[in-house]
Amino acid sequence: MQPTAIDSKSKSHANERVAFIQACWHKDIVDQSRKGFIAEMANQGYAESDIDIFEVGGAFEIPLHAKLLANTG
Repeated sequence: MQPTAIDSKSKSHANERVAFIQACWHKDIVDQSRKGFIAEMANQGYAESDIDIFEVGGAFEIPLHAKLLANTG
């Protein structure tokens, strides 16, 4: 069986939320990464309003905040 490509643009993203969690360290670099992430998500059919941006103190807090978000839905 051959794998088939999935056209992600045909997928409905209604009622889906996406979180981008970034640390304050090297903010200029991370901001560029965030812009690229948002652009790629737009290519995948997400609106910018579907993406919530969270800023935490440092890298240690990123997985903690991700867990908090996952547990709250």
